[in-house]
Formats: sequence, C-alpha cells, structure tokens
Amino acid sequence: MNMQVSPITQEDKNFIEVGMEMANEIVYHYIPSWSGGEITHLLLDQVFAAWLKEQTAYEPNMIVNSLGIALGEYMVAQLGMNWVIVNDQYGTAMAVRHENPEWTTFPFDAIQKRIQSKEVPFFAFLFGDAEKCIHNNN
Repeated sequence: MNMQVSPITQEDKNFIEVGMEMANEIVYHYIPSWSGGEITHLLLDQVFAAWLKEQTAYEPNMIVNSLGIALGEYMVAQLGMNWVIVNDQYGTAMAVRHENPEWTTFPFDAIQKRIQSKEVPFFAFLFGDAEKCIHNNN
C-alpha cells in the first residue's frame, strides 16, 4: 500500500488545541521556572527526562499526546510543516509533513517508542534531522 496523505479534520484541530493546553500545563509542572511562550524541542527534552524519572503525575498516553502535539506545533512553526493524516501499510496516524523537500515525522509514535526505551534526549534529534533535510534541500 502506498502512503496516502490527507488534511486534518476540524476534530483533529480541536485535539491539537486541547493538547497544547495540556502541554503547557505539563511543561509548567516539570519546569516551574518556564516563563511561557514557545515550547521548543530543547524544552521538550527536559520535560520528558523529568517525567521519565517519576512517571506518576501524568499517564503515558497524556505525555504521548500532549508532548507529541507540542513537538508537531513547533515543527509547523519553525519548519513550515503541516499536520496531516497518513494512511499506509502500518495504519493511520497524525503526522507533520513538509512537501518540498518531502519529510514526514510521526511525533506520537516517536514518543511512544522513547517511553518504552527510556531514551533521552531525542526531541532535539528529531527536530534537527527534519531541519537539516528541509534547509539543505531548499
């Protein structure tokens, strides 16, 4: 099956909005000195590392969704990517995608894998790989 890409729905947009509100709460919880503003890839690495140490204040699914949305929104803002729905041989998932050059990142899947492996840091690497590909080919 080839990868099929479609735009997100209004329901997906609402999910992103709620997820960003939750991401702000989670960042404040783990980084009380945060003054608000943009949630960067570097900040997400700090928050995720802090959560991995205790894993009690927020359920894993909340971390996957909220931090995944925050990463996706940061990539949209910084790299000109767009939220999309991808349907392929592995299933259907939300992703952020850049068209030219083509680059797709699956933030939720990436975080889920790192919860299992306890790998940190990784947000900066995900962002850096996308940034390198997009900027080197434009």
